[in-house]
Amino acid sequence: MIVPYKHLIAGAALVTSVAAVQAQELPPGTEITGEVLIGTDYRFRGISQTNRSFTVQGGIEFAHESGFYAGLWGSNVDFSGGALELDPYLGFAGNITDDVEYDVGIIYYGYPKSGADPDLDFIELYASVSFMGIDFGVDYSPDYFAETGRYFYVHGAYGVELPGEIGLDFHIGSNIFKNRSNLDEFLEIDGTGVSAGSTYLDWSVTLSAEAYGLEWSLAYVDTDLKRRECFGGEKLCSSTVVLSVGKSF
Repeated sequence: MIVPYKHLIAGAALVTSVAAVQAQELPPGTEITGEVLIGTDYRFRGISQTNRSFTVQGGIEFAHESGFYAGLWGSNVDFSGGALELDPYLGFAGNITDDVEYDVGIIYYGYPKSGADPDLDFIELYASVSFMGIDFGVDYSPDYFAETGRYFYVHGAYGVELPGEIGLDFHIGSNIFKNRSNLDEFLEIDGTGVSAGSTYLDWSVTLSAEAYGLEWSLAYVDTDLKRRECFGGEKLCSSTVVLSVGKSF
């Protein structure tokens, strides 16, 4: 896999920045963490954001013992002339009981200098609860990607640890648009005589482990969208296997 030089520079800059911040005297009860990752694809809710090609990703996050956190995450993308996604976010996480955790927040999905019309940027509110390895969450956007209107993402996940400290995670999500015309517009099939309805499902099964000081994952990702319903016949929504390797700091 050949990684463009500019993405290697960005990853190195992130690592250097996190290390520099961590070396500072932080206020009590606070923590700065970061991550970098290289993968064979960037799948967001089952759909490739990199035209079924490699991805380089990174993020940095500040967290306080009160439960407040804020961060910035970024990745390369390949659509509408844009090459970058940058997502600032903030939220609050904690425990309802000893066994039940919650997480609420807001995230801004930004695509700098994409020059796209309609605008690709959008905001989401998110909330989730976790209990005994089971996660359930709902995300809401008043005006989703490319101005495709009201949108809900209802999702669930379950994770277990296999022998050998291997993680096994299952995920399923329902992408709910206001109506079929909004989803067809999102998939760029409006006016073609093909319709995907007003919802679609995505799911994944992921194996993960740590080895050689790195975090490895292998994921099977798929949707229930037919190829003719996916951006005029593209394979961006088809099943795939994604291999990724990352490092947390």
